[in-house]
Amino acid sequence: MIADVAVLAAFAFFFSLISARIRSTLLTGPMFFIGFGLLVGPWGLRIIDITVDASGVRILADWTLALVLFTDAADANRSALVRKIGISERMLLLGLPLAMLLGTLLGWVMFGQLGLYQAAIVATCLAATDAALGKECLHDESVPTYMRTGLNVESGLNDGMTVPVLLVLISLSLAAPGVGLAVSDVILIVMREISIGVLVGVATVAIGVLLMQQAARFGWIDPVWNQIPVIALAVCSFAIAQELHGSGYIAAFCGGLMFRQLTKRLSHKMTATATEAGETMALLVWVLFGTVMLDTILPVFEWPMLLYGFLSLTVIRTAAIILSLAGSGETLPAKIYLGWFGPRGLASIVFVVIVTDAGVSGADYIAGVVFCTILMSVFMHGLSTHPFSRVLAKADMLEKQARNQKASEL
Repeated sequence: MIADVAVLAAFAFFFSLISARIRSTLLTGPMFFIGFGLLVGPWGLRIIDITVDASGVRILADWTLALVLFTDAADANRSALVRKIGISERMLLLGLPLAMLLGTLLGWVMFGQLGLYQAAIVATCLAATDAALGKECLHDESVPTYMRTGLNVESGLNDGMTVPVLLVLISLSLAAPGVGLAVSDVILIVMREISIGVLVGVATVAIGVLLMQQAARFGWIDPVWNQIPVIALAVCSFAIAQELHGSGYIAAFCGGLMFRQLTKRLSHKMTATATEAGETMALLVWVLFGTVMLDTILPVFEWPMLLYGFLSLTVIRTAAIILSLAGSGETLPAKIYLGWFGPRGLASIVFVVIVTDAGVSGADYIAGVVFCTILMSVFMHGLSTHPFSRVLAKADMLEKQARNQKASEL
């Protein structure tokens, strides 16, 4: 185990030395760490043998997501969010359900061994987007600020909104024939998860920031500990919400938004260490993913998995987002971009663990489909971020110019 840690630490060290150089290319950190996990894992050189049970993976991924969601929300452009909040609302309230519905129908048709509920579980696992994988897009200044903020909010909240749906589907798939849940029960579960998440996130951070301000006022905080309260608040918001049967993901994101509101311009400076910790933990998750992905995929692999993954990443989400933004005034290039940049990652990994732990019939096959799609997403979204962003900026500008010219001629 000690040798495994040494290998991981050495790779992280050497990666950090060339991180800026890598950022200037089309390659991303998750690509390198997945590749490293594959290289040194059981299907490669067998240099490391990391044995982590499902609960360990879930805890690591959950804490990572809590930090990523909190810090992303704390760094969100509030003015852009207020001006264009309708985009996030449409993508969450219309685009997300549409993506799950289309994904369910496609999976039911393509995978004969999966029932309707299992196909819906696959679609739900892949409906959540990954804020960590989307960082390159969120920091690309060629993309309009309001679009980056909209994607940030969507990726921050859709994780939490899909969890109650996933839990309902798992319950239905495990229920005896003829036994189901009433619509009112489903609505109650969803509303409970969301409302508890929002309330816990806002309340925890409001109290925490108040205490931080009072402690700072009296000079009680040691400079060495300045950044620790932010990490603690992010994890605390997540954990309390989960314990109260709410959505920890929504709590973390709403807590980050509240932190931004209360700390104003100091927010970015105060969350720097938490951001770095979240990114480091995310890369560790990708190493673990690289070591186990082939063990998960190969025993159940079928070629339709690749086709489904490709369609899930492209047609399904893009069509759902375009339909959800109908009448919003956004240009077609902007709608396509918002639809395309929904990478699948950490949340989907957590959902697979939840499904496997629950003992859902066909869980191994579901995990294979989801892991195939995640692997494709890491490379497809990573390689296309900067080129697609430049194309979008140019196409969006040209279409807006054409609109303005047409309006001036009327």
